[in-house]
Order: sequence, then structure tokens, then C-alpha cells
Amino acid sequence: MKGVSKKAVMRLLVEAGAVATAYQEEIFRNLNCKRLQLDDPSAFIAAKQKNVTEEMAAKNPAARDAWLWVAIDADTKLVPCCALGNRDAPGLQGVLWMIWRAV
Repeated sequence: MKGVSKKAVMRLLVEAGAVATAYQEEIFRNLNCKRLQLDDPSAFIAAKQKNVTEEMAAKNPAARDAWLWVAIDADTKLVPCCALGNRDAPGLQGVLWMIWRAV
């Protein structure tokens, strides 16, 4: 897109994400998933944790490692939930809670 500010695009993406989340939380109930696979590919926000400097952290407090938790139905390839978070117990618990609500 030309002539559109980055801020406007980011605002639109945030709004679209909120609408998609609300839709998914309403529709994805009582799913008949038999085998769910949970994957946690790594990513980073701004920089990998080992490369985050004090200056970078002051400018962008969210700069860190992140994991995209994805639950995939092995049979239908449906993704009943996904979440961006840390690779720790609270991050996993959040995704498991989302799976529990969906199935």
C-alpha cells in the first residue's frame, strides 16, 4: 500500500485481530478434536533476548524472545487456538486453558 501511514496499518491490524479473536472464541466451542498437536516455534520481538541492549530495552520494553504457541488438530488441521507468549509454565497454561475452552 502506498500513501498509508504505518500507524494506520498497525491500528487496522490490531482491530482486525480483536474481531478475529472474538469470532474464534464464539465459534470454536465443543470441537470434536481427537488428537491435538502443540507446537511452539520460537520468534523474537525486535531482537533476540541475548542481543537486547539496555538502550534497546528502554526504547522498546517488549524487545525479547517470544514463542508462538499453536494447537493443531492432527486430523483436520484446524487450529483451535494460538497465542504469542513466553516459553514457560504460565505461557503453556494460557494455551492449555484456551484449548480446554474450545474442546
